[in-house]
Amino acid sequence: MSDSAINTQHHFPYKGREQKRFEIRYEDFKRTWRKFCVPQYTTQNIQQRLHGDAEGAFKVFAFAHVAGQENSLAFRYFSLAHQLFQLHVQLELNPGVEQSRVIEGHTIVQIGKPYKVCMHGTDLIEPYCSALLMRDFAAIEGMQGYQHDNFIHPLAEALDYEAPLADFFLGIFNPRADINKSINEFIRLSAPECMPQRRQPYTYNVLMPFLEILLSILAKDEARYHQAIKDALTASTKHYSQKRTEGLACGWVPLHICGPAALAFDQLGYKLPEPSPYLPEWLIYGEFREWQ
Repeated sequence: MSDSAINTQHHFPYKGREQKRFEIRYEDFKRTWRKFCVPQYTTQNIQQRLHGDAEGAFKVFAFAHVAGQENSLAFRYFSLAHQLFQLHVQLELNPGVEQSRVIEGHTIVQIGKPYKVCMHGTDLIEPYCSALLMRDFAAIEGMQGYQHDNFIHPLAEALDYEAPLADFFLGIFNPRADINKSINEFIRLSAPECMPQRRQPYTYNVLMPFLEILLSILAKDEARYHQAIKDALTASTKHYSQKRTEGLACGWVPLHICGPAALAFDQLGYKLPEPSPYLPEWLIYGEFREWQ
């Protein structure tokens, strides 16, 4: 049993029934994944399938964490989600370029072709943070090809802050990037008057805390970092404990907090200010080498 089993004060849904919910979801995904062979990954809907499968694998990982399953089992599905997220992103960002991956014994060869009408900067946060946690910096390098204007359909609702948002967090690993300009643009364009009210809760409870953690790391300010983690957890719990969001796995294990926490640990040796059932320390501190 994992030490990160969820306590009774947690906001997760299905309180007292996590074990059963995990078993149902685990068996459902396991049956589905067994069918994910090459023919199904050579259809025209490859990117849509990859993204859906990545979300499914992440949900199994999150359920495993919630249910207090063995960390090795949780890691298997996190690793699977990471690989699927990365292949999806690379196919999106490199139309016409062949990508080849072997994922759990399945060889997937596909030519990049966008399936979405748009790819927002926020769409890169999950693969970006999973790469930080897996210490897969080649994946982050591969994301540097994202250029906001190339991936936004004219009819899509793309908020103005999406471009500087992506420029900032990707720019942390790009020595040529002007990250100060990007963060200032994001702050200016994320004012309430710059977006619909329905987009504000995610912006203020997820995106801004995510960026504040990254800024505290860049400043090498441990006290600021600890406070940023605490504030991000408070805001995340507030956001994802609402009726409309409590079923989202990204609220049970918030990648926007875990990813930067792994970066802080690797680069500066910063540990979390205190244990939290939301944050699997074995993943953040890279204690999964034996399962890779």
